[in-house]
Amino acid sequence: FVLASFLVAGGWTAGLEAYAAIGPGNFGWLTVSMIASYGLGDVLFLWSSFSLGVPGALAIASSYPLWTALGGALLKGDRLALIQWAGLLLTIGGVVIVILSAPSAKAGPKTVTSSTSRLR
Repeated sequence: FVLASFLVAGGWTAGLEAYAAIGPGNFGWLTVSMIASYGLGDVLFLWSSFSLGVPGALAIASSYPLWTALGGALLKGDRLALIQWAGLLLTIGGVVIVILSAPSAKAGPKTVTSSTSRLR
């Protein structure tokens, strides 16, 4: 991330100047953001993986574009174009399909028999 931001800023010198311009308040929000996304987000994802199974948890985690669009609309007044609405509906539809087609936890684990065990 740091390397990419330096390149976008215009090189090492411009990148260092851009980082030097970050005030203590912005650095605090950056720290809160990192703790929330990596700490809390990973804990909640792990918990949901145990509760729902990995396919369901990954499907729900893939619904972040919906929350991003909703946050942009509510907080910034952003409006979505027709193609963006289509992408959101496609994402939600995919999440629903994955969750509904996930294997049932009641079925139990599948056992695998090796070819050598059948020969005995």
